[in-house]
Amino acid sequence: MTAPRPLIDYGRMLDVIGIEGELMLSMADSALPSAAEAEVPGCPNFTLAETLRHVGSVHRVTRLWVRDGRRPDRWQRSPSDEDLIGFVRSGLNELLTELREHDPAEPCDTWWPADRTHGFWRRRMAHETTVHRVDVEAAAGGPVHAVDPEVALDGIDELLFLWFGHRLGELGMSSPQQGAVALSAADRSWLAIL
Repeated sequence: MTAPRPLIDYGRMLDVIGIEGELMLSMADSALPSAAEAEVPGCPNFTLAETLRHVGSVHRVTRLWVRDGRRPDRWQRSPSDEDLIGFVRSGLNELLTELREHDPAEPCDTWWPADRTHGFWRRRMAHETTVHRVDVEAAAGGPVHAVDPEVALDGIDELLFLWFGHRLGELGMSSPQQGAVALSAADRSWLAIL
């Protein structure tokens, strides 16, 4: 399978990571510490604090993966008593610095065989950060900022090709039932055969 071309350009993806990360941090800063144990509505049994630890860890693991050219051996979890805002902010800044140093077309190790470029990580982190920004805002009681329509369309595209087309099966999450999902949004349409 050849990786589909993203629907937004790679330079904009860096902007999305930064903007979404700052929105997440702003909401978290106003909600912590009182809402640390608030449940994320879209992820039952996952709290606001756990979401922040996850994001900070994913940003660090991705930065190490890009920098070292291979999957890191372990997650970069924050100690439970560490300042979560600082943990997420430093991980976000380190990730953006690392991603900016590489052309998106430059080869890079990833977990998706169809896209072994630095562009994969820009796109993946743009959507990872956006989804969890929404999670943090919802857990904190809002307001939940709308996702930019072009970013949302690219997120749908990534979900269908990357996650349904590859990652869920790799993680052993499959169903013996077959089916199809048709989706239309704005001027785009997709048909996923499962």
